[in-house]
Amino acid sequence: MFEVRTDTRHDGAVIVHAAGEVDMTVSEVLERTLLEAARHAATPRVVVDFERLRFLDSSGVHALVRGYHAVNDAGGSLTVRNATGVVARVLHITGVAEALGMSVLDQKDEYPKGA
Repeated sequence: MFEVRTDTRHDGAVIVHAAGEVDMTVSEVLERTLLEAARHAATPRVVVDFERLRFLDSSGVHALVRGYHAVNDAGGSLTVRNATGVVARVLHITGVAEALGMSVLDQKDEYPKGA
């Protein structure tokens, strides 16, 4: 199951909260949400909160990259926060974590064995 919702903070930043699992059946919903956030702000600042996200596949990474480019093209920034476990690992392995504002992880603490 996948859920996504947005909140706009008083400073204009859009927080995208994603929960559950992002795979090819729902990645379009995430992408559409990110693209809308990029379109609806003068200088968009988008923060994607993955605190409650348990799984992210390559289609979800693609949605993030499309959102990242849309926000950057509009003169804004897109960052990811609270990614942990397999979600953080996917973002680091694919090489997009740094562009999304994620810090380098200590693999022994973040990745369960075999993940």
